[in-house]
Amino acid sequence: MNKQLHYFLIFITVLFSTATYSQEVTVDTIPEKVIGLFEDDMPLNVKMSYSFKDIKKKTNDTTFVYTDLSYETSDGSWLNFETRLRRRGNYRLKNCYFPPIKFKAKKKKVAGTVFEGNKTLKIVMPCLMQKDNSDNVVKEYLAYKLYELISPYHFKTRLMNLALTEQRGNKVREHKVKAFFIEDDKQVAKRFDARVYKRNNHPLNHDPVESVRNAVFMYMIGNTDFSQTYQHNMQI
Repeated sequence: MNKQLHYFLIFITVLFSTATYSQEVTVDTIPEKVIGLFEDDMPLNVKMSYSFKDIKKKTNDTTFVYTDLSYETSDGSWLNFETRLRRRGNYRLKNCYFPPIKFKAKKKKVAGTVFEGNKTLKIVMPCLMQKDNSDNVVKEYLAYKLYELISPYHFKTRLMNLALTEQRGNKVREHKVKAFFIEDDKQVAKRFDARVYKRNNHPLNHDPVESVRNAVFMYMIGNTDFSQTYQHNMQI
């Protein structure tokens, strides 16, 4: 067992330390085109209020729930703008107390804010109401940050302290949780002067180094719910 672990650690070291020399594009050579929201790693203080029930029952991807998003600026003041939210995902939607959501805002609504340039974002929140719920969110966030160090092809993220008001008819319930924003795939493509295409790609067409690097990283963080062959829970 120790011998197998020894060989695995050697493999990891070689993969992550030498792969950059075999690529034209590396983490260090790509010019960053990071938009405001993702320029800072400090957690952003955010407030939102909406009905979980309304989010879950909106089954159409084009149907949104309107609300205001407020965030604290660097000088301690608060700014807010109108945004639209909709449900996303499958497993978490069915099994979690906090529904996974996607954020959309009109260009003119976010102009002059830290969100400028980001019209669409995913928001990752805890699954259940339990003591370690925010810890699990932070672990998932750190997995994204680790991958930034491993591959130039990654999604930018921003951690937030979310004060969430759950509307329950005539009552409200307050939640204070950790959450984070995930960059939209169109913004990732823009950083590489590329475009997003919705298509199935045969595994033999994948970049070999990036493919192995991604698979080993998934193994390292214990994620088994993905497939490169079927492009399940991953972007290519």
